Amino acid sequence: MLFTPATESLAQDDLEMKEPSNWSHFIDVRLESGYRDNPTYTSSNPSGTTFGTIKLDHTLIRLPVDAWQVTVLTTVDATRLFDSDLAKHELFTFGLFQLQKESAPGRSWEAGLQHIYQDQTIDASTTILNQGSVNIHGHTLQGYGRWKQQWVTGWWIALKPMLEWQTVEQPLDDSYEPGISFSLGQDASKRTSYSLTYDYQERVFDRMTPTDEFGIAVLGDELRFRQHHVEASARWELDEAKVWRLTARAGWRRITDNGQDYFDHDRGRMALELRFRRKHWEIKLSSRASYYDYDIQKIAGAGSNEREKLLLLTGLQAKRNFNNGCYLILRGEHEQSLSNLTTDRYVANTASIGIGWEN
Repeated sequence: MLFTPATESLAQDDLEMKEPSNWSHFIDVRLESGYRDNPTYTSSNPSGTTFGTIKLDHTLIRLPVDAWQVTVLTTVDATRLFDSDLAKHELFTFGLFQLQKESAPGRSWEAGLQHIYQDQTIDASTTILNQGSVNIHGHTLQGYGRWKQQWVTGWWIALKPMLEWQTVEQPLDDSYEPGISFSLGQDASKRTSYSLTYDYQERVFDRMTPTDEFGIAVLGDELRFRQHHVEASARWELDEAKVWRLTARAGWRRITDNGQDYFDHDRGRMALELRFRRKHWEIKLSSRASYYDYDIQKIAGAGSNEREKLLLLTGLQAKRNFNNGCYLILRGEHEQSLSNLTTDRYVANTASIGIGWEN
């Protein structure tokens, strides 16, 4: 058989074709505009504002062809508030670098470093400040390791030590937070999974000191919080085609301080998310309730009731995907704080529409 030079060249090119890359990346860019009726979570006379947001998510993954997997995540969320006198902009960034290795069948090791930058308004009424909303401006850095063992029965256990540092501008305070987490779970089937997690963390502040039972600072060591947290979660794919998914979480957290128990409280939390995904549509309905119960902290001095708070959050998101990677997204959120302390109460609503592209 005779080959022309062009045919021989094509055959040689096929032989020298490079192996597919072990790296994959994903990009999601979104422009969003909407309205917030209470951007600063004030308890009285809220002032609404329109806003515009640009969001960027980038994921870079090295596939575990040799048992090693590398994941790099980057998120930027920048918002401009057009009509607000108290807050003009918000910025949130998240970065993660993670290494994972499977050392034996079902056994994996993981190490990661994540960084968060925040310049945004938050509800701080359940923290040590007890003064409603504040602007958080600072950095959070967390390093962690994780060991996980999974068996053919679907059961697994995981152990995760971690150390977190936070540097923030006043009125918040810098802190560091060592902790450890133990998890037990089961992937019962392709449609059902369960897990139970226990965390212990100790948060040590830089400048703040313990207080007496009335919240007045006393001389002594740095203020410390001991935090015990237990959470159960479950996920169900409600049909064979995985069109409907229900996720549920319930948890309890106990915080105690190293002073005279002024900050001691319990927090119970429940959360549900129902997701519908079919063809080009994805719709999510989510709801969360958090209840805070303080041991001795009063709402109006000695003889008054102990402080309580119920925080409710409900959200609805609808996403319509198009064939070229573009999508349209509609979001709505309602947040309400119910409390026996007047300054803790607020209602905040957000509605927005956005367009985006993802590959």
